[in-house]
Amino acid sequence: MVIALVGVINMSGHAQEIKLNLGVDVMSRYVWRGTSLSNGVVVQPSLQLTKDNLTLGVWGSSAVTNSDDYKEVDLSVSYTFLNGLFTVGLTDYYIVKEQDQSGERYFNLKEDTKHVLEAGVAFSGSKAFPVGVLFAMNCWGADKTKDGGQQHSMYVELNYSKTIADNEVAFSCGITPFEPDDKSTAYYGVTAGIVNLGVKVTRTISLFQGCKLPVSVQTIVNPMSENVFLVAGIHF
Repeated sequence: MVIALVGVINMSGHAQEIKLNLGVDVMSRYVWRGTSLSNGVVVQPSLQLTKDNLTLGVWGSSAVTNSDDYKEVDLSVSYTFLNGLFTVGLTDYYIVKEQDQSGERYFNLKEDTKHVLEAGVAFSGSKAFPVGVLFAMNCWGADKTKDGGQQHSMYVELNYSKTIADNEVAFSCGITPFEPDDKSTAYYGVTAGIVNLGVKVTRTISLFQGCKLPVSVQTIVNPMSENVFLVAGIHF
């Protein structure tokens, strides 16, 4: 369930519509691109400000039950074009251990920074080719080799969704296309290959007095690490 607020601002005599979207997800576990970043329940709030094709966003994840999990705050900017078919964007990921955050500084942008800047381009799919495609590459920050060189880790994902009996079913397959320069600090996996196979089923359930709540269950398999996860979520 996403709350949308729409504001109209008059500038130079023209009405401009700005949309503000708020959302909160409660997840039984946080798994990102085939890698687990929590051992328990997390709360993931989000905020997006959209004007025409430009979107500014902030997204976060905080542990509820385990202080050894990661805290994450991401800032993003994206631009959609060609009638929504393509989106280009930059995302700044900031991820630290909850218990270690007192020793970390958000505005530390030096060699030992915890930020990772990712550039990405996405194709949303069309009637002729109903498969979405994401290409993302780390271009700056904490994704480094042991000697301090930038790894430029890449992630490519194919996704497809379909409505089946009132359920939204989404399939995804994510790969890291190249072997990392330094396997000991690999961002996704120690070699090229599949790191994220997922099937997510989302359904909106009715509660009371017309109140509806989307819930989801997702199965995620990482063939490279030989790991599997079953994740449940409630979406406000």
